[in-house]
Amino acid sequence: MPKETYVKIIPKPKPKVPVWLNFLLWLSVIILVGVIFSLFYLQNQISLLKEKEESLEVQIAQLGTKEQKDLEAEIESISSKIKDFADLLRGHKITSEFFELLKSSCHPKVQFTSLDLDAENNRINLTGRAEDFQVLGEQLLIFGESKDIEDIKVSNISLSKEGKVEFKLSFALSPEFFAQQTHK
Repeated sequence: MPKETYVKIIPKPKPKVPVWLNFLLWLSVIILVGVIFSLFYLQNQISLLKEKEESLEVQIAQLGTKEQKDLEAEIESISSKIKDFADLLRGHKITSEFFELLKSSCHPKVQFTSLDLDAENNRINLTGRAEDFQVLGEQLLIFGESKDIEDIKVSNISLSKEGKVEFKLSFALSPEFFAQQTHK
């Protein structure tokens, strides 16, 4: 038995590790350190990008708000102009409709030579010529039957050299005349 004891006492040479195994070990250590370093670097970059994103969002919100305020002010200005125009349009009297009334109410033997239309006071002054007094009377009756003509006054009646009756006629239009014309 003593033989076995000698074998155990004698030191054995260390087995040599192959070069490729050493290379793999050091490569693994380098890769592990690189991965850990990359992890910290990427986390730092992520936090920096998040801060930059938040800063940009705040700037965008501020710019958007300024642009919105400018746009709202412009819209308010345009809205005010439209409202003013609508008020003007509602108050506008369409005086051309008077000519339709005159056309439908005019006697064929009466000739009007001048017209003065006061749309604010709804007053009309006409100067005209009729064949005779009967035609003038018929014209006055036609105007008198119109629901839109009120307060008829005839003045300056005279005979011309040709024997025709010259006259001045003044009347008022009913207040509803222009009001109903503007809502058509």
